[in-house]
Amino acid sequence: MAPVDPSTANSRPLSGGPEESAKNESMDRYKAALRTRFPAPEEIFRGPERRRRARRAATRAGAATAAIAVLAASLWIVDPVYRSETFATAVGETRAHMLADGSTVALNTGSALDVQWRLRSRQLHLARGEAMFRVAHGARDFVVHTSEASIRDIGTAFNVRLGGVDGKPGVIVTVVEGAVEVRTGPKAAVLTAGQTVFAASSGLEPPHATDLAASTAWQRGKLVFDGMPLDRAVAEMRRYHATPIVLDIPDAQASALRLSGEFDHRRVDTLLDLLPTILPVRLRRLPDGKAVISARAVSAGRP
Repeated sequence: MAPVDPSTANSRPLSGGPEESAKNESMDRYKAALRTRFPAPEEIFRGPERRRRARRAATRAGAATAAIAVLAASLWIVDPVYRSETFATAVGETRAHMLADGSTVALNTGSALDVQWRLRSRQLHLARGEAMFRVAHGARDFVVHTSEASIRDIGTAFNVRLGGVDGKPGVIVTVVEGAVEVRTGPKAAVLTAGQTVFAASSGLEPPHATDLAASTAWQRGKLVFDGMPLDRAVAEMRRYHATPIVLDIPDAQASALRLSGEFDHRRVDTLLDLLPTILPVRLRRLPDGKAVISARAVSAGRP
């Protein structure tokens, strides 16, 4: 037996020669052909993962859209305030303001108004005094609130005055143009141009026709009295006078005295000085600025 050469004992070729190479190339072509017809294993598992990610993204997007819709609906219902303003006048002062939506408001003496701009409405609160509103039409409601009633604009122009006739608490609403709805509690009334109504916590009085020139005379700087009882006329003067005006005449006698004429509300002191020449009264001015109106004594032998 021939001896084994150690240098060639483990020298068997790693490949099978040309035949083996040809066989491997044939298998590679076969695998490539299979890959064109069937996905590789990693592709098989990658597809479901992509679909899961897409579903998760769609779910998140849907949840976000739903949350936005709920938020928008909530804001619409709640009607939140996004801007507010306050306007006021001193005793004897009148002033007009242009609001952000083009509406105008004129404030009479000693008045205060809060304006709230909300998402779907315009809410105004007249805390004291008197105001004239000329409303610019828009999609949002225009509502004026007082302690006694709320007034919703349907038309164009209306006047709101706090404090009723003869000192009764309440609000007087007068429509100059268009129409408004006045509501107190469950009761409501629609007023048209030339009508006025008195509203109080006890309810609404029937609407009636009014003299618009007299009702809105304050915007011309005037006090208009047409046979008005002296006690009511003095109450009007007090609104424009910084110091007290005292009527020292019994109620029945003061009600019997009537005052007529048109006067400048910026010159109430001049009107007070004229009273003794118009009516049987006398005027005293005290050091503290107070004006006292009393009955004039009738001379003996005179009626």
